[in-house]
Amino acid sequence: MFVTIREFPDALAIRLKLLTRTQTASKAVLAACEAFIPMRQHVRELEQKIQELERTNSALSQTLSEAREAALVLVERTAQPDLGAGKPPPERASLAGRYLQSDYVLKAWSTSVSPHFLTGHVSVPVDEAGRVHEAFEFSNGGFLKASLKPDGSDMQVIELSRLSLSFNPGEEEGTFSLEFFPT
Repeated sequence: MFVTIREFPDALAIRLKLLTRTQTASKAVLAACEAFIPMRQHVRELEQKIQELERTNSALSQTLSEAREAALVLVERTAQPDLGAGKPPPERASLAGRYLQSDYVLKAWSTSVSPHFLTGHVSVPVDEAGRVHEAFEFSNGGFLKASLKPDGSDMQVIELSRLSLSFNPGEEEGTFSLEFFPT
């Protein structure tokens, strides 16, 4: 098949020859035409990927917004004394009391091996009272809210639901770790 293109711009012919690395304008036009269809398909795929990423970005932005709102609610609620839900069972009260003093420092949070796992963790930086607020949410619906000093000492459990806690002495004197057991 023979195709004639009248009044083909010289500047476009030069650019096509450079881009396709050919010697003649006709070969350059042929190479550009052959590359057009796969490139157009690639552009369509990239446009779809951009749309998917925009949806993902929107969902993540919504999650981030909700997390910020939850953090503000956490700060509000922790400012109000509502410690009834956070009291340990009587058999653990003395152990918990021993570690929830300012001369003990929390070294680590950990979760026990169980079918339940951590699904959310919100940490609010130091507030005007000089305390950090932490919130943990588990796959079984368990929830823990606590506040503590920035160095990890003087921990106060604010809310505890569907979880039990174990205070484990740390390797260093005056430290402990806290283990969650979803119930």
